Amino acid sequence: MNRTFLVMTLSALLLPLSPALATAPLKEIPAFFSGERLFEICSHPNYGQCSMYVAGVIDGIFYADGEDGRQGLCRMEMTNQGAAELVLSRLESDEALRGLSAAAAVHAAVADSLSCASTRVIAATS
Repeated sequence: MNRTFLVMTLSALLLPLSPALATAPLKEIPAFFSGERLFEICSHPNYGQCSMYVAGVIDGIFYADGEDGRQGLCRMEMTNQGAAELVLSRLESDEALRGLSAAAAVHAAVADSLSCASTRVIAATS
C-alpha cells in the first residue's frame, strides 16, 4: 500500500511537468511585420507584446528625432498600455494603417496625439 501511494503521489507531482500539459509558451512574433499583423496581436491577449512593441517604436522615433535635430513627436505622460490602446483604436478605425509596416502604423497612429504642435496647443489652453 505504501508503495502504491508513493507511486501515485509521485505521478501526480510529475504530471504537470509533461510537455502536453505545460503552459503554452509565448507566441513568437517576427521582428518585421505589417500593420495588419500588429492589429491581430493587439486585438488579443498578448502578454504585453503589443504595448512593448508600440513603446519600442515610439522610443525609436524619439531617438531618430534626436539624431538629426528635428522633433516630430513630443514626449508626454503616457503608459505603454495607453500607447497600445491608442494604436489599437486607430488601427480599428483606419484600415489603411493596417496596410503599412507595423512601425509606420504606430507612427501614424500616435502622430496626432504626440505631435509637438498639439502639445503646445494643449499647454497653452491649460
